[in-house]
Amino acid sequence: NPDVAEKLKAYSKNVHGFLALLTSALSDNNVNIYDISSTYKQIIFVIEEKYLTKAYETLNKLILQHQD
Repeated sequence: NPDVAEKLKAYSKNVHGFLALLTSALSDNNVNIYDISSTYKQIIFVIEEKYLTKAYETLNKLILQHQD
């Protein structure tokens, strides 16, 4: 979802340990990450399709909790 991606990108500029925050949130919600690709502008998580909804909801909730 582009909206979530843009919010994550804006939020990541102000948070030290941003990748750790994301991976911990996914792990805490039982989303298994197989691989990660990270660049300056994006982070791609490779996960099983059955976890897509849970991963989206987890990351979206994280954004909402940390909005100014």
